[in-house]
Formats: sequence, structure tokens, C-alpha cells
Amino acid sequence: THTHTHTQTHMAEGGADQPADGARAPVLLRKAFHPGGKFITFSTSDGCFVANVETKELLKGPATCAGAIAFNDDYIAIAGDGSDARFPPHHMVMWKLSTNTHVAELQFRADILNIVMNSAYFAVVTANQVHVYSFPAGATQPQHVQVIETGPNPLGLCQLSTFRDNTLIAYPGEAVGSVQIDDLESRRRGNPIAAHSNALSCMTLSNDNSLLVTASVVGTLVRVFKAATGEVVRELRRGMEHSAVQSLAFSPDNKSIVLASEKAAAVSSTIHIFSLADDTHKNSRSFLYNVGSYFSLPMPSVISGEWSFAQFHTDEAGCVAAFRGNSENITVVSSSGKVFHCVIDDLVPNKCREMQTYTLVPDRAS
Repeated sequence: THTHTHTQTHMAEGGADQPADGARAPVLLRKAFHPGGKFITFSTSDGCFVANVETKELLKGPATCAGAIAFNDDYIAIAGDGSDARFPPHHMVMWKLSTNTHVAELQFRADILNIVMNSAYFAVVTANQVHVYSFPAGATQPQHVQVIETGPNPLGLCQLSTFRDNTLIAYPGEAVGSVQIDDLESRRRGNPIAAHSNALSCMTLSNDNSLLVTASVVGTLVRVFKAATGEVVRELRRGMEHSAVQSLAFSPDNKSIVLASEKAAAVSSTIHIFSLADDTHKNSRSFLYNVGSYFSLPMPSVISGEWSFAQFHTDEAGCVAAFRGNSENITVVSSSGKVFHCVIDDLVPNKCREMQTYTLVPDRAS
């Protein structure tokens, strides 16, 4: 049986965090924030990790493979990446955290692209299917629930609802750019949501599962829908040029969205914060919109769209972002393992102020 290893980051003089031995931190892959923004999962060439971005503590997974990873309070699941012959890419293993015991080993016909988990279910995502399992009370093994056929899903997109009493699952629909939301308990299939005309790049359910936010591979527009009906709530504009949207997240009160993106030719990232509040005009508008509104002129969406009211720019690539605890604090994690804690502040340029920076450094000796 492998042992879970806890490690701490090491602070260097001058405020920059460095590994204790001076080695460069490994590249972080498959980064994903846990609901609430306190934990993030990621993999490196050294294995899979769960990091507490508040305490800087790291939990190293009990396997050397660096594939997809998911966890809840009771279990951790890891997929192989082919670097270890014992864990091929179509292979998933699961351990119970409280007893540090191996509880399940699953194999699939296709490579595993993603694993998502809440307290009641977990789903294993391949390019055209989602395999759903449950955690029955008192059972020693997860129970297979169903196999869902999806549209083409090369990014392994899938979302499970946060709360145990809400059993929604969201995944790409059969039509390009569409999202399907089903209820796992009742097996009720919702109507497909035609989110974008291009393939999806990112999607997220809100913490209370009432809203869905999506972006396409074009990366210029972000759309917010009512999860139950598919009704469009808001259309937001990230920018005019194509960009890769790395992550989307709602604030705990559903009044804001944070988006992390990067352009193909730039080794840098921009974090955008949008307001969803109905009673404010917090989001930015173009000059042409202000002129058109004054004269009551009809305007295309490219002019009338709402732009982010706050931004954070970094030279770090491959960033993901999430709200942490409330709608004012944001955490950003880059592919090099650098963590930025930021706060929304109307008194500074771009309205987003960096409060703390450090680097997550997995202990290579563990």
C-alpha cells in the first residue's frame, strides 16, 4: 500500500518561493479547482497532487501516474497516463482516504480524459462517453450507474452538481457547441442547450446548480444560461481576438464570474472578472455602445456586449482561476505552479490587486 505524503512549500528570501534544493518546479498539468476554490488538483511528471491553496499543503496521490485526478472527502481517483506500465491511459484506480486502502480498479476501452467527483457520484470521461458510478451507503465498492453517449469531447468536458441532493450532470451534447444536462437520480434528460456555434472549450455549473456558463474554442464570447431551462441569462465578451479559455468559475453568490484565458502566440494569461448583478452596470461597455445608447440606435452584439470590469495580467502561461471563499478574493494558478492570491479593488488599475504570490513545489523525494 502506498502512503499519502504531505509536503509544504519552501519560502525563499525576497518573497519568491523556490524549491528547497533550488530545482525548477515541474509543469502542472490537468489543473482543476475543487468547488469553493480552496483546493486544486493537478498532475506532474512526479504524480498527482491535491493542493490547499490557503495553507500551501500538498497531498500526493498514492500512485506515480500523472493522468486525470479527482477527489472528495472520502476518496481519491487517479487515471494512468502511460508513463507507468501499471497504469495505462484507459486505467483508473481509487483509494479510500480515511483508511488509505485501495477500493477499486476500473478499465475502459478508450483513454480516460477526465474524472469528476462529488460526494454521491463520480464520472469517468472518454472522448465519446461518460461512465457514471455512485457511492452506495455501506458499500465497499463503487456501483456502476450508467453509460452516457456524448458528442465529440476531446477535452473531456463534464460537470457534476456540487450538492449531494442535486444530481445534475452536464456534458457536451450531440450537436456541436451544445450542452446536455441530465438528472442522474431520475434519469431525466434535459433539452440540449445550444450554447455556441463552435465546439465547447469550457463549461461550469454554479455552486447552487442554477446556472451554467460556457465558452467555445473561439474564446470571444461567454454565455450564461439557466441550467433548468436553457434560457440565456447573459452574454459577455472576453475580447475581439481568438483566445483559449482555460477556466470559468462562479462566485459563491452567483453574482460574478472569473475567466482565465491565453492567446496562442503569447506566453501570458489574462484573468477577467464579470459581474452578473442585475442592479448594477459594473461591467465595461465600448465607447460606441455609449454613443449608440445616447441616440437610441440599434447595435450589433459586438458593440452592445458587456466586457469584464476587472482584469489581472501575468506573464505566466496556462493559468486557471477561481473565487476563494467570497466574491472578492480570487486565486490564480499557472502551469509553472505559481499561485497568485488577488482581491478585487476599485482603487487600483484593472481593479484587481495582487496580495500574495508563492509557488507550489511537489516534494520529488517523496
